Amino acid sequence: QMNNKLSFSFSTISRHLWFVGLSFILVNLHSAELSYLAPPLDNPLKGFVPYAFKSADNEFPHSLEFDYIPLRAVLDKDSNGGYVFDWSTVETVLENAKERGHQGIFRIYSEYPGREISIPQFLIEDGVTVTELPYGEQTAWTPDYNNSNFINALKATITALGNNYDGDPRIGFLELGLLGVWGEWHNFGNSTFTASSEVRGQILDAYELAFSTTKLLTRYPRGIDDGASSNVNRRIGYHDDSFTFSTLGSEPWKFMQLTRTANAVDKWKTEAIGGELFPSFEPCVFEEVCINNDGNEATNFIETLKIAHPTYMRVGAVFNSGIAENRLQIAHSAVRQMGYDLHFEEATITPGPDNNFSITTKLVNYGIAPFYQTWPITVGLLDSNGTIIQEWSAPNWDIKGLVAGDERVFSGNFTASAPLPAGSQVALRVPNPMAGGKPLRFSNFNQQPDNPAWMILGGTDGSPPPSPTSKALFIRGG
Repeated sequence: QMNNKLSFSFSTISRHLWFVGLSFILVNLHSAELSYLAPPLDNPLKGFVPYAFKSADNEFPHSLEFDYIPLRAVLDKDSNGGYVFDWSTVETVLENAKERGHQGIFRIYSEYPGREISIPQFLIEDGVTVTELPYGEQTAWTPDYNNSNFINALKATITALGNNYDGDPRIGFLELGLLGVWGEWHNFGNSTFTASSEVRGQILDAYELAFSTTKLLTRYPRGIDDGASSNVNRRIGYHDDSFTFSTLGSEPWKFMQLTRTANAVDKWKTEAIGGELFPSFEPCVFEEVCINNDGNEATNFIETLKIAHPTYMRVGAVFNSGIAENRLQIAHSAVRQMGYDLHFEEATITPGPDNNFSITTKLVNYGIAPFYQTWPITVGLLDSNGTIIQEWSAPNWDIKGLVAGDERVFSGNFTASAPLPAGSQVALRVPNPMAGGKPLRFSNFNQQPDNPAWMILGGTDGSPPPSPTSKALFIRGG
């Protein structure tokens, strides 16, 4: 392979600025419009998410999978009284997902109604009270969240988890868990057992100290008035686990009302929003009207997406066989609208002397949320057969944080290490940092047909890329 060489550094340009300073004279100033193509359903780090045990044999396209992990599975004490950690359950979750080309989401819990006690035995022996409480028709084993031994054990677990897994590319998102039933930071119906604001603040502090790269989410938005448990100014997003049931509405406990109260309505612009469809709506989700057995009516799924801006959502119905075709088509539309929808709208490729060429191209986000990770763009030079003959890393061409409806212009000069072959083309890709992970694909018709990781911008002679013969299938939002 040729040695890679850049003529000078890349630059990202504001939509309101002119690009100047090319190292050679431009000979082609015509910008080619690039055709839109609806994105794939399994683009990475977005979309519908199954539980891990449903992922292997399911045909609905997805790139993420989720699992719960009991605290007892990871935390124990050695003979000297120190904490010891067993990450084998975490590894099983992440490695199984990776084998399927997926990234994992998980949540460690301290209590889960209907499941066995999850508090490590040594903590009970050290004085952490565990109370058997009814939760509907099930039993929850609820620890004393305000016990100092328990708090210290949780903080140690978070620190060790961060030391081992912060930035691990196998992790898509990490939900904080640890407090409350299912790790949702509430004990509905048994509120006297809820962790205090001070304890919640200590857990938030521990997570922020332990994780600087992996994206974190917690259950509820909390504002400055919530004192130590405030999360509005933290690097932590939210997961709405009663989606379409308690997402919209003016009641103080509704998710979007909580974001307004916390002054966190725009949190989605910097931190991810996820969640789960309210389980009793699974049988009728994506029907025109969806009413559960309690007589509660779901809000319209797609309209709720547009207001709440989630990037991922656990929706079990699409991973069950037999879902009606009309519901499946709405599900496809919903997935494509979730999270990011990145489209290169135009590009100018200009040849120059001495094996040089320049690129100026505009990226637009038609989704409802940004892409939240730092995954650099790679620029590739393809021969006329589509074979990559040279690549350049473009670290300053950053797709992270481009909010819905905004655009970003990238420009740079490139020097090939040999004369540009006749018919050569310029292409872009965003590699998934997890080996075997699904590549990020742009919403462009001119993705390389035989190598969908690469998206063709155009020829090095300034010629535009191929365009579709029909625009019927290339409608945004569907």
